[in-house]
Amino acid sequence: MKGTKGEAGSKNKTPDTAKQKKIMDPVWKTATALRGHVETHKYKDIFFTLEFYWYISKKINSIAVGLGEDYVVQWENPQKKAVLLKCFSAIGYYVLPEDLFSVVLKKAEDISFTTEDLENIFLRIISSAFDNKIRDMLTTIFRVDLQDLENEVLCNVIKAVNETCSVESGDFIGKQYMQLLNLFESGTGKKSGEFYTPHCLCVLICNIVSLFFDRIQSLSDPCLGSGSMLLEITSHMPVEQLYGCDTNATSHRLALLNTLIHGLDYRKVNYKIGDTLLDNGREIYQVQVTNPPFSLEWNPQKTEKYPIPAPKSRADYAFVQHVVYHMGELAVILLPSGVLYRKGKEAQIRKWLLNRKLVHTVIMLPKNLFMNTAIEVCCLVLKPNSEYVQMIDTSNLYNKQKNRNIMKIQHIDEILKRMQKRITDGAYSDDISQVIKSDEISDGFLFWKAVSQSSKEEEIDIKGLLNQKKILKSQIEKYDYIIEKELKKIGKHNTSW
Repeated sequence: MKGTKGEAGSKNKTPDTAKQKKIMDPVWKTATALRGHVETHKYKDIFFTLEFYWYISKKINSIAVGLGEDYVVQWENPQKKAVLLKCFSAIGYYVLPEDLFSVVLKKAEDISFTTEDLENIFLRIISSAFDNKIRDMLTTIFRVDLQDLENEVLCNVIKAVNETCSVESGDFIGKQYMQLLNLFESGTGKKSGEFYTPHCLCVLICNIVSLFFDRIQSLSDPCLGSGSMLLEITSHMPVEQLYGCDTNATSHRLALLNTLIHGLDYRKVNYKIGDTLLDNGREIYQVQVTNPPFSLEWNPQKTEKYPIPAPKSRADYAFVQHVVYHMGELAVILLPSGVLYRKGKEAQIRKWLLNRKLVHTVIMLPKNLFMNTAIEVCCLVLKPNSEYVQMIDTSNLYNKQKNRNIMKIQHIDEILKRMQKRITDGAYSDDISQVIKSDEISDGFLFWKAVSQSSKEEEIDIKGLLNQKKILKSQIEKYDYIIEKELKKIGKHNTSW
């Protein structure tokens, strides 16, 4: 059912820092020990697959114990086993009593568990599937390379996973994934090509969708990643069917794993591996949300889907046109802010969107929200029959958190409050928001900064800078002395300083 809500307000609370640290400590400890010994993608695959195994073991055991007796006792009784299997059919699979994570953990503590043992358990879980759909999903999730992994290393990871999973904290998969990417990329200096949408932006997008819907028939993310945006929305409203696509096999596995860990009915999940830009499907999705890779190179071709092809060096608007091609009632897209003002083909595409009355809201977001880029990002809200465009400048609404910025609940509420005001009152403007008729934006320029906003200046640590200067001066004097000493040995003097 579609409809506007009452008073806007975000629903998510800021994660507890102490609890988050408790979750991440064993992850970092194990990952640091493995760095240099295990390839990045291999460790992530093993770690998250084991977390999934921990989760489904707990779920299966909880179902069994909920019937009033120990799992093993019920499994050995034919009549009670039949009842158990009927209960397990609701989630589509089961784990044998002797294959539960708790049993494996005891073996890992004694270093008496092998990679072959784990592979056999995974095969038995796959074989337990009640239909082909869940069997295919489990096969994808458990397709993990354990070759050459030392048994002792595996046992250590099993213990770390148990320590991590014992602390419950919402989307811990997503948070750990981001930390692991950061850890390994900082160590190798290589880009893995995997991206993570900050949780605060998932919360923002969920709440924007909630302004227009309280239930969704079809929800799609054409650049699926770990599936975090879809999970955020499904945690706040009923969704009949979920769709997603990603070119990255690791991301696809993680999305399936993440979805099942969060208890979604597998019958509703329709995720695939593929190139979104080359997809020729014509499905219409009621709601689309996505965070496509920024400024990706692509092969532009004029088609029905891409009437004005985006530049070869920047596929940002190719993803936007893909969304429009599958447009139902609403789309929310995260993009680099350059899409709002760049000239050439992109200016033509903006005019095309405005002429079709698709641009509902443009939100300028703070810079440095993402782990892998410090650029400013915008949120583009598309909705058919949008006669007016609302522009909201939230570039100064953030808190600094270590090396990144983060939008807190109060910042998100500022956006929702203004969007709700526009929905209920029509044309609405204030200090950081303005509403303009689509027809009046003749140049297609959608970039807007609130003139009353004074830019947020970085705090400068004068004392710290002076101390740094003192240290650097001391180091320069030390090296000057060493250089002069060495030059004297070879009969030369440096007169350049």
